Amino acid sequence: MQIENEVWKIPIEFKFAPFFSQQSSFHSQKGSNILDILLNEPFYYDMLHVVQGKTDIAPWKNPKEFVPLVITQWKLLKGKTRETFKHKHRTQESNCLVIQCLALFIICLYWSNHRPVKGLNPTNMEITGLQRKPVNCEERLLFILVKPTQYHAFIQLEQLFDECEKSFSKAMALNEI
Repeated sequence: MQIENEVWKIPIEFKFAPFFSQQSSFHSQKGSNILDILLNEPFYYDMLHVVQGKTDIAPWKNPKEFVPLVITQWKLLKGKTRETFKHKHRTQESNCLVIQCLALFIICLYWSNHRPVKGLNPTNMEITGLQRKPVNCEERLLFILVKPTQYHAFIQLEQLFDECEKSFSKAMALNEI
């Protein structure tokens, strides 16, 4: 049983730019709903899986329930993030929104393939082994990871998310998930 104030060190596999550059630990999210967790600590379940080897909730084992929540969260943030690109003077908060959207995409990609995110280093992500993924996903994701706050990277992220959602919806319709 987890203690509410339990704190874990962020696994080295997740210490990759642009994620967790200032953060060294993550806290128990016991009692929080999934949408709050996705908003505040999107890789929570995945990091907990790496740290403990298991989790009470493994969203990748039930993509029918959890991937639609990730997509919903993405759609809520997408408009707000798009608005930040209209302003010439972008803030740290607007950059964080883009990185949060990127985290949601990575989660959606892995969970829709019944896999946890094992790390954020693109060379170790093993995207080619995923059954459901957008075309040229690795190259496009690397482009976004290099300069995530550029407008063109956000456009690419939107396209990746759209393709990932279509692939997931198709798999659901064909009862493959």
